[in-house]
Order: sequence, then C-alpha cells, then structure tokens
Amino acid sequence: MSTVSSVDYGRHFCRYCSPLEPEPTGVPALLPDLNTVDAVLFDVYGTLVISSSGDVGTVMEDTAGDTFRSMVLREMDLLIPEDVPVDELVKEEILKDHRQKKAGGTLHPEVEIRSIWKRVLGKIYTDISSAKLSTLAEELALLHELSRNRVWPMPGSRDVLELLRGRFRIGVVSNAQFYTPLMMKHFFGESFSVFEDKLCIWSYCEDMAKPDPALFKKALVNLGGEYLAHPSRVLYVGNDMLNDIAAASSLGMRTLLFAGDRRSLRMRNSEPRVLHIQPDGIVKDFNQMAKILGIGE
Repeated sequence: MSTVSSVDYGRHFCRYCSPLEPEPTGVPALLPDLNTVDAVLFDVYGTLVISSSGDVGTVMEDTAGDTFRSMVLREMDLLIPEDVPVDELVKEEILKDHRQKKAGGTLHPEVEIRSIWKRVLGKIYTDISSAKLSTLAEELALLHELSRNRVWPMPGSRDVLELLRGRFRIGVVSNAQFYTPLMMKHFFGESFSVFEDKLCIWSYCEDMAKPDPALFKKALVNLGGEYLAHPSRVLYVGNDMLNDIAAASSLGMRTLLFAGDRRSLRMRNSEPRVLHIQPDGIVKDFNQMAKILGIGE
C-alpha cells in the first residue's frame, strides 16, 4: 500500500497524545560494563516510547477519554453505525491474515493494518470505491490506535539518542505499523535522524513479527559482514524477555532489558523459552543505559 498520504498525522498526534509518566516496576537494575559494543538497536513500544497498552496494535477498549466513533466523526466526518462491531471485525480480519501466513510457513506473522482496515471498511461501506477505501483506511487505522494505545516519549529517550549520535550505529527492530515511524518523527524531531534507514526493521514491512529471529538477522546483515561475524558488538534494548531479549541473544547480540514501566515490562516468567535466558544488563531509565555504555555522567 502506498505510503503517500494526505492525512494530517501531526494534527492527530498533537490532539490525542498527552504526557504520560512511567510506572515503577520494582525490578532491580543490573549495570555491567557494556562499552565494547558499537551498534545499538532499540525496541519502540515500552522502551523508547511509553505505551499505555504495552504494545502496538492492541485491540482493546477506548483509553483516550474519547470514543473511537466520536473521534472518527469529528476528524473525518464519517459516521460508523453503532450496531457495527468494529473491533470484532478487525480481530476477525487479523486472525484470517495470520492463518493464511502461518499456512504459508510464517511462524510469527504480522499484518499491514491499512489492508486490514480496508477490508473491514469494504464490509461496512459497500458503495465506496477502492481508492477511497484506501484513503479512509489509513486515517481510521491511526485514530483507532490512538484511541486504544496512549503513547508518549519515555523520559530521557531523546537525550540518550543524542548521546549515542556519532558514537554508535543506531537502529530499530520493532513490532510496528505504518504510523510507528511517523509517531517517532513527531516525538523525537531531529533526533529521529540518528536512526539509519537500513537499520530500521519494522515488522509490518516484513510480514513477520518478533520474536522471529529473522528480523534481528536482517539488522545484522544490514549492519555489515563484521557484525554478522561478531554480533556481540551489537546491543539490543527492549522491554520483553521473549520478543526482545531471547530473540536477540539467540543470534549472539548483547541485550539490555529496559525495566522502566510496569505497563509494558514483559518478564514472561511462565514462558519456557525464556527460562534460561538472562539479559546482559537491566536498566530502569536511560541515564543508567548511558552510564554502562560509557557515555553518561
């Protein structure tokens, strides 16, 4: 689906994003010396950005103090009938997409949420052209996410990106949708430029989601041969013991568990795949991360 859009993303982010504070986790920090790495890859939701739902694309009840239908009516002048079970239709299409991709061999499938919404809209509005449905789907997908998942920069995230600038190669490996990099550009401004395009691996672009190691492998390949040969030169920072820490460490990367917010910290204590996995370090804020990389005060 084309990324060219007339949607005023900035207006929606300004209107529906408001300050959030991280909630303490009670997890003790573990601060080793990690100054041998020279590339840093980040998760987004729950790490660089506070996420009220804990992750991207979570279909749940409205949390933004405004119903999704009223947001759509106000912003798009589009009425979604009250008797249309929107969330159920979205879930149905996502599950259908997952089943198809799993049948094709993808272990951890990811959807392109604009395509999901286009199919849902096609069931609701049978008299709208395909081109118009595509335009509506993009804005609806964003508004739906903003109504379900409040986001705000994690304290210190922009500062640590600027500290890393010029010292490390920087990228992202994250479960994401088309609005994720747009949201990051809105929040981080010029600091977003520290990320190398080829080191930003977004799940929706790859049709697969974490914890699939192939996403991390692509980042290593794009870093270059020396990093494939020596993956311990790469540090991955994330808030999920399975999706982030276990997946990255399986390829030999160093790992840092970001335990800065209770809502998004995923320890996965009952998950067999993480029973013998330990992160190289644990930080509760980005000041601690800067210190163990040798760039903090």
